[in-house]
Amino acid sequence: MRKATDLIGRRVITQTTGEIIATIRDLVFDPQGRNVVAALVDGGGLFGEQRAVLWSSVIGIGDMIVVRGEQPIVSIKEQPDLDELVSQGISVVGAPVVSESGQRLGIVSDVLISAAGEVIGFEIGMGWLSFSKNKFLPASQVTTIGRDAIIASATELMTVDEARRERESVLAESLGSQEAPPLRERAVGMETVGEEERV
Repeated sequence: MRKATDLIGRRVITQTTGEIIATIRDLVFDPQGRNVVAALVDGGGLFGEQRAVLWSSVIGIGDMIVVRGEQPIVSIKEQPDLDELVSQGISVVGAPVVSESGQRLGIVSDVLISAAGEVIGFEIGMGWLSFSKNKFLPASQVTTIGRDAIIASATELMTVDEARRERESVLAESLGSQEAPPLRERAVGMETVGEEERV
């Protein structure tokens, strides 16, 4: 998992030409807050129109963001759904988080996402005056993302470090539970040839 704010300011480079074409200035999430749909990039053109890179064109995230396609940057005005999301002006980072029972859980300090743009959860802080560690709110426990607040079904949250360790543990168990292929099988290209296909 990676923090969404870490991607702000990173340069966008095309796989096709190796050319740096833009710098990310913000991310746009779907209405449910489950996925990144686009990255807003620095303006271009004579009138400084808003531009974006659709997340579906992103193929790599590292020191730079690698995208596919000859023209990966689109005008927001030419993407009605994206234009509507941007015009709503809903900001996730900085939004207060309230439980369904009315308890204030904190403020979103960051969004934790996968390389595919899936929102794994939200990092929740208690404000500048708090000395407690930031908490982790799983995306599955968010019921509403609104203009004024985020509503969550959770009332108690684990720390971000605890969530990271739990995620790594689940992944390790998942990989460990996979059965190893028979020793006599051999890989040919993308297929696995079994013992019955001896020469």
